Amino acid sequence: MIQAIRYVSPRNQAAGTLPRMTKPDPTLAQIAARFDQFDIEPGRGSYTIVDRRTSNPVARLRPIPNTDRFELFYWSNSKGRWTTFGNMGRLKLMLDSAHEIVENDPMFRIPRRWKLF
Repeated sequence: MIQAIRYVSPRNQAAGTLPRMTKPDPTLAQIAARFDQFDIEPGRGSYTIVDRRTSNPVARLRPIPNTDRFELFYWSNSKGRWTTFGNMGRLKLMLDSAHEIVENDPMFRIPRRWKLF
């Protein structure tokens, strides 16, 4: 069963559920099912994972085209932008691996100073 997914418009309008007329997004549904303790915000070819308690972004996933893999990003306060997770360059992670990293790595629990746009 797919749960309602929190969505915030690009203009930061009030949050709500996805409208009925929205085109189905199987990747969004897959991420929402795995990251069920978080809200997922789609946008710009990636999906932001948001902590429900604080409404803070935790991580960002970008699907790698023509695969079942994702690139995982964290917010870098020093760089002021989303940065690829891992010191070996771009990691191609399966969704379960990305979920395990987000749940267990302290990097994703650091308070963020970030802007939507």
